[in-house]
Amino acid sequence: MSTEDEEREVLFADQRSHQLTEEEELEAIQLRAILFPALTFYLAPPMLNFLKGMGLLWPNSKKLDSEVLLKIMIDNYKKNPYCFPTFMQNTEAILEEALLGRRAVAHCLLPLILQKGKHFLASWIAVATILNQPEEAEKLTKIYNHLCYGIPDFGGKVHDPYARPNFVDVILTPGKMSYTEYECALLVQVYLFKADNEILAPELRKYLISQQNGHIHANSVMDTQSYLWELIHTYRNKSQYEKKESALNILHDAKEARNLLFHTEIKNLLENHEKHFQSFIELSNSLGLTKAAARINATKSDLATLLRRY
Repeated sequence: MSTEDEEREVLFADQRSHQLTEEEELEAIQLRAILFPALTFYLAPPMLNFLKGMGLLWPNSKKLDSEVLLKIMIDNYKKNPYCFPTFMQNTEAILEEALLGRRAVAHCLLPLILQKGKHFLASWIAVATILNQPEEAEKLTKIYNHLCYGIPDFGGKVHDPYARPNFVDVILTPGKMSYTEYECALLVQVYLFKADNEILAPELRKYLISQQNGHIHANSVMDTQSYLWELIHTYRNKSQYEKKESALNILHDAKEARNLLFHTEIKNLLENHEKHFQSFIELSNSLGLTKAAARINATKSDLATLLRRY
C-alpha cells in the first residue's frame, strides 16, 4: 500500500468515526452541492490552462480533474517555490488544503465538509490568486461571502457563469469544443452530481445498512465509490448466483459513471450521459431501490428538457 493509500485509509477511518445528525447531514449535502461546481467550473479550468502553458499536460487534454491538477501543482511547487505567478509563503499548505477539499467533495466525507467546507472554499480562492486569476477568485469569493455572511452580489457586473478552459472556442476547430458543447457538458455534470449526491449515495447507504454486518455503514461518509466496490466484491464471491455476470456489469457501469463525473472527463460525460444515468437507474432497480430509480429517471428527464434548448 502506497503512502497516499495509507493516508486515505486513515482519513476515511477518522471520518467514519463521526456520526452527524440528520439535520447536519442535510446541511453538509447542500454544502457539497455548492462546493462541487465551485471547484469544477471556476477553479479547475484556470489550473488546466496554466499547467498546459507550462507544458505539464497533454496539449489536447479535456480532462478537468482537479485531483490531478492540484497534485501536479504541489509537485512543481516543491521543485520550484517561484513557479506560480503569485508567490505566497504558505502556498504548499494552501494547495494541500485545496486537495483535501477536493477529496472531501468527491468521496462525500460529510463530517469534513460540514467542519471545513468554507475553509476549503477559501483555499480555492487562494489557489486562483496564486495563479493570478482575479475574476475566478472574485467569483469564488462571492460564493464564500454568501455562505459565511449571507452577502448577496449587488455589484451589477455581468460575468460568465463559468471559467473557460482553453479547449473551448467560439470558432470550432479540430480538438476544440464549442461554447454550446461545453455548457451542455456543465449541465450534465450538475444533474449527474445531483443524482449521486441527493439520491444514489443516501439510498446505497440505506441498502448496505440493511444487509449483513450493515452496521459498519451507519456513519456519515456516503462515498458511492466505496459502496460500489463493496457491492462488486460481494457479487464476485457469490459463486452460485445465476445473475452474477449481469449484476457485475451493472455495478461496473455505475462505477465508471461515478468516476467519470468526479474525475471530470467532460467529453465522455457529454457524449454518453444517457448511458451514465441509465447505469444509476439500472443499479437502483437491481437492488430493489425502485423509488430511487424513479427519482434518478426524473432527474435525467429534467436534464434532457434543458439540453433540448441548445
